[in-house]
Amino acid sequence: MNDASHPNWSAITASAFPWEMEALEYLRAQFPTYEPYRAWSNFEFIADDGSVNEVDLLVFSPQGLFLIEIKSRPGIITGDARTWNWQQDGHTEVMDNPVLLANQKARKLASLLRRQRVFEKLPFPFIEPLVFCSAENLQCRLQGNSRFHVCLRDQGGRPGIMAAIMRRQCPGLAEKPRGTFNRPTGKAVARALEQVGIKPSHRSRRVGDYELQGIIDEGPGYQDFLGKHVALKDTLRRIRIYLAQGQTTPEQRAMIHRCAEREFRLLQALEHRGVLRAMEFTNHELGPAILFQHFPSAVRLDHFLIQRKDHLSDDLRLGLNAGLMTDPRIARGTIHCMGQLSCSPKTGNVRSKTATIERRWSRNAMIPWRRAPRMAVARAPRIVTIRMAESDTSIEPTRAR
Repeated sequence: MNDASHPNWSAITASAFPWEMEALEYLRAQFPTYEPYRAWSNFEFIADDGSVNEVDLLVFSPQGLFLIEIKSRPGIITGDARTWNWQQDGHTEVMDNPVLLANQKARKLASLLRRQRVFEKLPFPFIEPLVFCSAENLQCRLQGNSRFHVCLRDQGGRPGIMAAIMRRQCPGLAEKPRGTFNRPTGKAVARALEQVGIKPSHRSRRVGDYELQGIIDEGPGYQDFLGKHVALKDTLRRIRIYLAQGQTTPEQRAMIHRCAEREFRLLQALEHRGVLRAMEFTNHELGPAILFQHFPSAVRLDHFLIQRKDHLSDDLRLGLNAGLMTDPRIARGTIHCMGQLSCSPKTGNVRSKTATIERRWSRNAMIPWRRAPRMAVARAPRIVTIRMAESDTSIEPTRAR
């Protein structure tokens, strides 16, 4: 959808979020209206692996082709190349560096576009990720390589997102672009997007009686979504979709379906207060899906350890990890049902409620278990919850922007 004042800006879907709408309008107001500049906002594509990928903004300019992820939360950002700490109103939330996700999306989109007919005789341009932190009074305290590919607003003499698009003035961007970025290449990118069939961002996609709200986690062969019941709005599920659509043969897709069904039967038989219950099994256009319990106040275990690093002694950290790995109740139940397992804190969550961290832990936080087989279903982590005896309201997450 183009408007007359910006003929080279295509809004594939109107944004549903006021902060995202404001950020896009800020960009569009300054965006050149002449060739070869082009922009496509709010669309999704399905990658070769079957994963759903939402793109906030894709921009073609004489200085490059940029996939832009918008983050609009105010406050103070600190962190490193792997994780960010977002501080606001006395609360701290830890999140994965969004540049990493934007780079994954850029690679997946490039893989689709370069195979289109229009690029049979043209070199395909390199897609570079950018993260636009759009809040006006945001304080960005990222240093070194954690600041790479991160843009703020253009203010005074400080180069921001428009300087990155028009002059490549952004930490982490090379001085010169990789590829040719002229009018024929811009038209070729537009044609390739048509051939791929980019779609409006479909946030209302459903699995059974649940609308998918957004991606919680993803990995090889699976994506975890937050699902909200269409009638009972306070009923939430963690919905894991095994990506069968990306498999190339009917036999491989059938194998994924069989493995996912077997996974559900194994998890359904496992009853432990520290293990997320597998509630339902269903099929979806992307592949088979398992619906798990979901706790809105949960915080991922590795993020929790970063958030509370000043309140957790080394002994407590080691004791927590040792307890997770050696609890005989968890170990016996999981190994009996799932075979050999290894432990990783990345996709685990901690459920918490009041403030005294130094007090005794109940052995119930959340931790993923991973089994070794080669199939995508087997590589997806089993999620085990570990609740703290008391909770800390200061770490409950707010809706991400």
